[in-house]
Amino acid sequence: MKPAAVLFIFLFFCVCYENVFADVVCLKNGRRLEGVIIQETPESIEVAVGIGLMKLSRRNVKEIIYSSPAQRREMQKFWERERQSKAAELKNPSGKKDNISKEAPIECQGDHIFVNALLNGKTEVKLLVDTGSSFVVLPRSFAVKLDILANSIKPDVKLTLADGREVTAAVTTLDTMAIGEMVAKKVDIALIYKDDAFVGFDGLLGMSFLKLFKFEINPDKKKIILQSS
Repeated sequence: MKPAAVLFIFLFFCVCYENVFADVVCLKNGRRLEGVIIQETPESIEVAVGIGLMKLSRRNVKEIIYSSPAQRREMQKFWERERQSKAAELKNPSGKKDNISKEAPIECQGDHIFVNALLNGKTEVKLLVDTGSSFVVLPRSFAVKLDILANSIKPDVKLTLADGREVTAAVTTLDTMAIGEMVAKKVDIALIYKDDAFVGFDGLLGMSFLKLFKFEINPDKKKIILQSS
């Protein structure tokens, strides 16, 4: 059964994505996935998103807006700069890199993909995978559960809802975020000032977590594969 009254949120982080273009896959549920299409068959489409890969069923796709080859190259260069920047921030002081790959189950409801995550080692959440979201997004009410002082954060970004309305959110940082056995440190999240934005799940799994890994989301096998990059 599909979750009722789902309100999807698309984040436009203009500072990062200004003048960067990609292929756009428009889904029948109203969502848009931006990336670089690397393979198409009559049954499915594979889209590179950041340094990850997402497989979509063709039956869920309404329209594809293709970018030019030059625009795709620019998008890939942008992702590589992002990857290198984040890798520099998280560099192991010893200079060694552990190439670790882990799998975790996902839940598929129609063309919606959900995954369970553990925040700050104690708060379990159910997140909708949304590679069009710049951040992991949660309602502001989660600040208390995560030991974040709500009064210490101020709304500093604008988020655009699927119906065109703008809402405010505060960006802060989690100490840790884990999906299965794969743990990331210092993950940026956006706390949205709208506690009824999500029904049937807790928030969005966006690129502030996913870009830390090479990842593959495979609805057919019902799993997400995360590899340290």
